[in-house]
Amino acid sequence: MDVILGVDGGGTKTIALIATLDGKIIGIGYGGSSNQNVVGLKKAYLNIMKAIQEAISGANANVLVSCVGLAGIDNEENYSMMSSKLKSNSFIKNLILVSDAEIALASGTWGQYGVVIIAGTGSNVYGKNVYGESARSGNWGYIIGDEGSAYYISRLALNAVFREYDGRGSHTILTEMVKSYFKVNELSEIIPIIYKRMSIPEIASLAGLVSQAARMNDSIAKSILRMGGKELGLASVAVIKKLKMENEDFYVVFVGSMFNAGKYFIEPIKREIKKVAPNAKFIRPDIPPVFGALILGYQYLKIPLTNDIKDKLIRSWLNLKTCLLYTSDAADE
Repeated sequence: MDVILGVDGGGTKTIALIATLDGKIIGIGYGGSSNQNVVGLKKAYLNIMKAIQEAISGANANVLVSCVGLAGIDNEENYSMMSSKLKSNSFIKNLILVSDAEIALASGTWGQYGVVIIAGTGSNVYGKNVYGESARSGNWGYIIGDEGSAYYISRLALNAVFREYDGRGSHTILTEMVKSYFKVNELSEIIPIIYKRMSIPEIASLAGLVSQAARMNDSIAKSILRMGGKELGLASVAVIKKLKMENEDFYVVFVGSMFNAGKYFIEPIKREIKKVAPNAKFIRPDIPPVFGALILGYQYLKIPLTNDIKDKLIRSWLNLKTCLLYTSDAADE
């Protein structure tokens, strides 16, 4: 059976799907982080292959094209190394290796032009205009950038907690929430945990505490979310200006866990963008970014994305998710 392979790999997890040419998803697989900047080339590659092998397992699949969208390949060295590793594997046919941002944009626009904001473990803004020109802003990693990401939000939260502890900052309920999260009585006890035992994704998970605190009306938490949102708004404006899209009608696609943080995070993004691109519309796709990898695969094969194919992709995805949930629940009984 001829199929398209689509992979989405980020700082926390990797997901692979295989779909038939008429739009039915018949396999899914998962792996850990595939961002080389987070886990290194070898581990990233192994996590990608784990997801692919799990997706293809049991299927009589002939892969015609493999679209792999990854975080951490925006520099030439990383791209070249990962491309070589993937091409050496017999599962990978007609490789399309792009950034995770490119497939995320495709998932929100079904392959059309626009801007995507990714705010998960890391952050990135990517855009493509009607002429096919592309631009990005951010995506410089957790040390240099990643403003607006879950890691960035978590780092600001920890900073605010220790500022209060030192007497340099205002009171925040984040202090008690952090102590409870780490199950410590004194804040100083978490230092060796953070610096010696926590991975970047684990630190990024603290962003959920900031969202909770903001909903409880904590002013520090709200200001942290607003700061992250504004930074992503400014990054989006930079992309829009580079691509001369200020007067265009286009979608801004929101992708990533940080968009669960709500209005304190999202409204500053919209406000900054609307200042320069009043016709921009905002969307948070119901389908996952890995769909974008499949979409680029269909485009590579010059298969039109008809409404029938779109409907089949969505229905088969929902059925597959339901089956996985049922299997998981049964296994837990």
